[in-house]
Amino acid sequence: MSNDRAREQGKAHIEHIQELIKELRNSYGGDYDEVQTEIYEYPLAIATRSGWNSPGQTSAEEYRIELCTGGPAVQIRGKLGTRYNEPETADVLYQDWFTEWERLPLSRKERADVLEFAQQFYYGE
Repeated sequence: MSNDRAREQGKAHIEHIQELIKELRNSYGGDYDEVQTEIYEYPLAIATRSGWNSPGQTSAEEYRIELCTGGPAVQIRGKLGTRYNEPETADVLYQDWFTEWERLPLSRKERADVLEFAQQFYYGE
């Protein structure tokens, strides 16, 4: 079974994210609020998780932003910083029905834009 359709879906999401980030950087006043609202409404779901922690330590270590589910499915995953719980890394993963998750190769610019997109969301304290 081929993951080509899922890979293309992942690329389409990256292109849209890059457009949103470009609009955000170039917006002023009311336009900024509109673009930020569009960014906030773009993901299907946002989740965090933690690994093994000492008692009383509950901060999240990783995040996931679901962009689409099913076949194909696309998500952004990365590590959260320990100081401010802000994304430090961002990988785009994709899969089709009954296939393993695969990492979408990104250019430096694409990775920077996806990371900036991920940093627009709140992941708790």
